[in-house]
Amino acid sequence: MKKPNKRKNLKSKMNRKERGGMADLQRWTKKQEEALAMAYVHCSVNKEKGNQQKSEGFWKKILARYNATVGGSSWTVHQVRPKWKAMQGKLNLFNDFWHQADHLRSSGSDDAHVMKQTLKDYQKNKGGFPHIEAWEVVRKHEKWAPVPLLGEESGSSGQKESH
Repeated sequence: MKKPNKRKNLKSKMNRKERGGMADLQRWTKKQEEALAMAYVHCSVNKEKGNQQKSEGFWKKILARYNATVGGSSWTVHQVRPKWKAMQGKLNLFNDFWHQADHLRSSGSDDAHVMKQTLKDYQKNKGGFPHIEAWEVVRKHEKWAPVPLLGEESGSSGQKESH
């Protein structure tokens, strides 16, 4: 029987720590995810620098803003960035389902009905959606706004126009 390689196991543990892998061991709360979404939106809509920010500096700003919001944390840039990237994919997909349900909403349907349909669609395709609080933050910003369909006005709430 082959003995486990202690050196290899120690090396992989050290690499995980160096890469910020401890984030895997510590769970993010809904409030922390919401604060991360607020920090990301705040830094990404920087009118002075726009998308001309360098990646490392951009994520340092996000972490600083996040820490200011939550009163400090032990997270590093190398923990915050992959957390956001994983959340962002889910947020974008959920947002797509929201806009689809909103566009197809029947007369008299409210946002609660659209949310119920969106959660159902997401559940059917990807399982439960755990980031509603973060989505409520990002959905209000231009990047996540619905793109009008051909022939629709840009201010449309998803309601079909009558001609």
